[in-house]
Amino acid sequence: MSLVDLGNCLVRCTTVPSVLLILLSTATLGFLSFLPVRFGGFSSKTRLAFIYLHLTSFIFFIATLSISMVCGMFFLNVFLPAIPILLFAGMILTYLIGPRLYLSSLHAHETKDEKLNEWASEYARVMDTRTPTIYVTKEKNPSAFSTYGTKPKICFSSRILEDLSPEEIKAILIHEIAHIRMKTQIIKVSLSFLRFLTPFSLLHSFLDIRPQEDRADEYVRKIQGTSQYLNSARDKVFRFYS
Repeated sequence: MSLVDLGNCLVRCTTVPSVLLILLSTATLGFLSFLPVRFGGFSSKTRLAFIYLHLTSFIFFIATLSISMVCGMFFLNVFLPAIPILLFAGMILTYLIGPRLYLSSLHAHETKDEKLNEWASEYARVMDTRTPTIYVTKEKNPSAFSTYGTKPKICFSSRILEDLSPEEIKAILIHEIAHIRMKTQIIKVSLSFLRFLTPFSLLHSFLDIRPQEDRADEYVRKIQGTSQYLNSARDKVFRFYS
């Protein structure tokens, strides 16, 4: 089939009133749900809802278009709608299984440090979120990150625990628990896949997570009453890598 034939086939699809109505409705829904994702200003739950509404509208648009095509092309009728669905399924698997695999690759183990676990429980209660399990890895580089999957986890490298003071460790811990509360990981995973599933990626990179970082920093300032320990912790990490 030539490109001309394919174009004619697409045009014939849009001449069916019911199909045209569905295509216009899903395209409009996709555009309207893109705006909150692009400009922000919403809570994490609301932003996630708009992300998945946008994904669903795009998948529905592709599925409706391909199923309605009367060209008899098996690839377009079957495999085209399957592509976004498979990517969507891959995103879910990445979110659920990815954290466990990554921690395993770092040889991270659940810590028995009572102070760390007590701090994690206390700050999770203050921020009204689930208490994360604390992991430690023997990485030589100072690092810390949070992840979710089936349950929240925070991983510290042994180097960062050695180099930072207790108050600096608390600052990093609060910062990472804030990311758990804001569902930063699932937002990052969702936006990463969104780049491949929507034509709006030509207008927006979907990779700007600075707002989440700023909000996590604000939790630290609010709970500790200062940014001093967070800033000094970052300075130590930056000096290590410089």
